[in-house]
Amino acid sequence: MNIISANGHPEAFQMVETGRAVAFRNGRHSPLQASPPQSRTPGDYAISAEALSVEPYGIMLRKDDVAFKKVVNAAMTNIYKSGQINPIYEKWFQKPIPPKGINLNSR
Repeated sequence: MNIISANGHPEAFQMVETGRAVAFRNGRHSPLQASPPQSRTPGDYAISAEALSVEPYGIMLRKDDVAFKKVVNAAMTNIYKSGQINPIYEKWFQKPIPPKGINLNSR
């Protein structure tokens, strides 16, 4: 197997479309999932239903801001414990996203 890198999702999908690569690997909910529906021949592509890994979500913040990190961690813990994460997740990962109506959950 030869592993080649790409400069982002559009280039990686183009490599698959043009035959320069046979597959592309990335996280489950990524712009890559929007690529097949935007292709001229979306039926030619499939996204594996099998997860290659489980990757937690992350939030980027300033490295040395301990107080802010504490606030963010507390807020995220509350969002998950309260169930508020469910409609957020549904909105961004299970429904079409404007303006192009791309559904990242499509398979």
